[in-house]
Amino acid sequence: MTNFISTRINNLPEPLRKASPALRSLLNNQGLKLLQSCLPKDLSLFVVGGSVRDTLLGRQVSDLDLACDGEITLFSRIFQNSGLRVIETGLQHNTVTILIPPDSSHIELTSLRSGMTDGDIHQRLVADLKLRDFTINSAAIDPLTEELICPAALPGDITRKLIVTTGNAEDRFKEDPLRIMRALRFACELSYSIEDDSWNTICKLAPLLATTAVERIRSEFEKILTSPAPDRGLEMLLQSGILQRYFPELFAFKKFEQNKFHSDDLFVHTLKVISKTSPNLVLRLAALLHDVGKPTTLTIDPDTGDRHFYRHESVGAEITSSFLEKWRFSHQIQSEVKTLVATHMRPLVSGDSSKRRLLRDTGDLFPLWRELKYADASSCMMEKTQLEHELQQFDNDIARLTAEPLTLTRKHLAINGRNLLNAGIPQGERLGEIIDALLEMVIETPELNDYDTLMAEALKMFGNNH
Repeated sequence: MTNFISTRINNLPEPLRKASPALRSLLNNQGLKLLQSCLPKDLSLFVVGGSVRDTLLGRQVSDLDLACDGEITLFSRIFQNSGLRVIETGLQHNTVTILIPPDSSHIELTSLRSGMTDGDIHQRLVADLKLRDFTINSAAIDPLTEELICPAALPGDITRKLIVTTGNAEDRFKEDPLRIMRALRFACELSYSIEDDSWNTICKLAPLLATTAVERIRSEFEKILTSPAPDRGLEMLLQSGILQRYFPELFAFKKFEQNKFHSDDLFVHTLKVISKTSPNLVLRLAALLHDVGKPTTLTIDPDTGDRHFYRHESVGAEITSSFLEKWRFSHQIQSEVKTLVATHMRPLVSGDSSKRRLLRDTGDLFPLWRELKYADASSCMMEKTQLEHELQQFDNDIARLTAEPLTLTRKHLAINGRNLLNAGIPQGERLGEIIDALLEMVIETPELNDYDTLMAEALKMFGNNH
């Protein structure tokens, strides 16, 4: 049973005391004051959840989270009648979003969930807080009394940097198995550890995640990947049994031996690569999946015993598509990650035409490709000074090539389809093939991008097929 305490903001226990000024600033939020001014005196609002957690931990607060003691429809109607815009898309979950003028900042309002009608208002609030997932998320502030209501263990949990379930761990995770992923996510975001009983319960109840919507799991997985410690998150997913149960494509990395260019198995290599990338979701997914094709493309030379993964980037791109579709990532994310996986083996040391094709094939994703390339190459058994030299030369070449107009797509050609139609080449598949061949020719030798030259080549190509 979790005990709760109530303390005025100006008299907080250590280590919460340093958060007093920020908590007071939170209570001075203009949106909160506006909502309070709309309510009759017998109706109350409380600041809850992530708003209070992040303030106590010294983190930036974005949107305000509030709870109301009463029917959500009543509060919604009061605010609408006061001229505020209320979005009721979460009404079935007793939640609405209120847009606060003049900049339409968001305040999320949820009714207390305990269903308790007896006792005073603070008893009803505590009954709600006891149903929340972790002690760091189970604190609230009463704006009228300026009291912080929180688990008695919260100051100690913050001091020890622990994720601890509120009340009985098994009850909390069974109420909503997604909390299993949330525990891992908060540990990664906050650099906290998960308390032993909570961790053991996570490992025991991991199979219950199967009852949770794919989109909800994906959302937490995204937050783990884009956290400051995605490698630690993947380790916890493995240790808890979640990786092997729900992400078998990634579990195949564990203890998968690579080749003479790698000292680590595929799992450890992937952790190193992803830890070197910036927290961009597309980039982190590409780092996670860049070698996903290796296990299925493994061949072993019968004479030397050397291990090879021929075309693993192409096979990996297709596996990447299936993986991202299974977890219902957007089509745009699927396309962008697939592109990075498919091109990640393009060499740093290459001719200008190869670099121009790389720029064409990656397009706006090139900066992410460059970051992925460094993260991958620096995690292999490559001499550091050699890698630095190759990267410097590569960057110099790219700067030189992009300093002048590049012909990378059809629209940059000195000739177009209408020109070829007028020259007697009929509409059809062959016309497109000729244009693509001309483009490849110009990427290889840019000075050939001349109308007369390209027309002569086009007619030659067409004539050779007739």
